[in-house]
Formats: sequence, C-alpha cells, structure tokens
Amino acid sequence: MKGSELVSLSSAGDVTRLTLRRAPLNFLNLEMLRQILELLESLGASPAGRILVIDSDCAAFSAGLEMEEQTKEGIFLLLDQYHTVVRTLSTFPRPTVAVVRGVALGAGNELAASCDFVLASLQATFGQPE
Repeated sequence: MKGSELVSLSSAGDVTRLTLRRAPLNFLNLEMLRQILELLESLGASPAGRILVIDSDCAAFSAGLEMEEQTKEGIFLLLDQYHTVVRTLSTFPRPTVAVVRGVALGAGNELAASCDFVLASLQATFGQPE
C-alpha cells in the first residue's frame, strides 16, 4: 500500500483502490484534496489497473469540505482545488466507482457523483445540506 495519512492507494489485480482516510467524517481539506489530485494524475498517466475504486476506511464516505478552511481568505483556494479534483475525476481515462457505506454530503456527495458508478450500501446517505 502506498499513500499518506489522509489518502492511501492499493492495487489488487486490475483494481486500483484510492481510500479516503480522515476519520471520522472524511472532511475534504486542502491537503487531502492535494493528495487525491496527485494520485489521480499519477494513475491517469499510468497504464496500470483497469478500474479505479474510491472508498473510505471509516463509516463516512465524506461529509464535504472542511468548514475550518472555508474562511474569507481560504474558501476560493479550497473550492479551486476541489473543482480541479472533480474535473480530473470526471475525465479519468478508466471507469471509476465510488463505494459509499455511510454519509456522502455536500462535496462528498458530488465527489461520489463524479465517478462513473456509485455502489451504495443500505446505510448510505446522500445529501446537499447547504
């Protein structure tokens, strides 16, 4: 397994798995978004893997953007980084699947929706609270 404390990457056969690792709610902050983007760009340029699965190592897929970084000074940087991740994911050269077991709210919901497929458990909850 490769990765950092916020996002990890693993492969098994033709499946590459990008796992969100910011428990308990996987709020997307600038550093996590930077790491996701870096991995997506690296994977997109690589011929390895036939499918990309995005999941979480905790009960929540993602509860959205980090509120503490939504300041007057930081919100535009946060949104710009987030939009870059979504654009990169939506144009990813291989099929993408979001595996949602818990909440996917706000930007987390949109992150899942940017994938080609969403596999949701019976405990999955989707929403746009804003």
